[in-house]
Amino acid sequence: MAHLTLRLFGGFEAGLPSGAPIPLPTKKAQALFAYCALRPGQAHQREKLATLLWGDTEECNARNSLRQTLFVLRTALRGNLSRTLRIAGDTVATEPQTIDVDVLAFERLAAERTPQALEQAAALYRGDLLEGFIADEESFEQWLIEERERLRELAIEVLARLLRYQDAPGTTEAAVQTARRLLVLDPLQEAVHRLLMRLHAQAGRRESAMRQYEVCVGLLRRELRLEPEPETRQLYEAIQKGQLLAPATAARRTPDAGPRQIEVVAPPNGRNGAGNGVGSRAGEGGRADWAEYYARMLRAKAECEKARRLKEEIATRNASLRRAVAQNGQFVKALKKLTGKDLSDPSLIFREIGGDSPFSYSATGSA
Repeated sequence: MAHLTLRLFGGFEAGLPSGAPIPLPTKKAQALFAYCALRPGQAHQREKLATLLWGDTEECNARNSLRQTLFVLRTALRGNLSRTLRIAGDTVATEPQTIDVDVLAFERLAAERTPQALEQAAALYRGDLLEGFIADEESFEQWLIEERERLRELAIEVLARLLRYQDAPGTTEAAVQTARRLLVLDPLQEAVHRLLMRLHAQAGRRESAMRQYEVCVGLLRRELRLEPEPETRQLYEAIQKGQLLAPATAARRTPDAGPRQIEVVAPPNGRNGAGNGVGSRAGEGGRADWAEYYARMLRAKAECEKARRLKEEIATRNASLRRAVAQNGQFVKALKKLTGKDLSDPSLIFREIGGDSPFSYSATGSA
């Protein structure tokens, strides 16, 4: 039986199975514990952990900070919880049998793919991994960004699979809630907007269905500069005329389809696929194309994120360079103006630049 529960989706919460919280007072202690808990049983070298969380400090200081953080963890995990953290020689690990981690349970349930397992997995995903967490360390932040993206994509797959099961008579409200959650994670999935429109219409909520169409059109125009697909427009016109829509067909609810065959990913020959529901298929021959397209999409998203971060970094560096050039220009002008004068007093140069004393100017880091 687990001695400790760890909730990492939507933030950081450590507690006893009874629900009583276990306070970990520092962000670095939480970061260290979360990193080790996501790989239970794996021995992590102290040097690796020190670099991960204190990479910008000298090695001796980083290892000392790690020792202090481990002391904080051992103090918090006293008594029966002491078995949770295993420190042996130069390695640190968590004991798999003593800790219950929501992320690991989510991944296990997602792999089962049964309706019950998918429903439980969806309930566990309460937000991004360590949402709002800031460790102020580049290496850890990079790891966290990659893990968040991986788990977010898995959550999209889980919700899409679950939605295909729920797109059936008698489960309309559950399907509506799942579709809404799916659009929170990926709001540009036009097929999911269509499904939500149809669900609202079949439940007699005509105005809600029409509002959903307006939301979809607004997103497509604002984010992608695209008009809605003909299927979306046709569905809107049918709802506008008050026509009753046929319930989802069995073909649109095939439960055995894998994550690479879900319509929440744009197909090779279109933006969001055909049909009014999630999971509609033109045939079985396109499975390989869909798998390859999905993989390309994930790689493209990762590259876009890297490009965005690089652009921000370059902009910051260029701004610093422009400031340095401007300050150096002030120096050159001052020296030219003072040529031939008595420069035994260096403060003349700084006063010429802008009235700063040598000490106040050097404090800016530009001297």
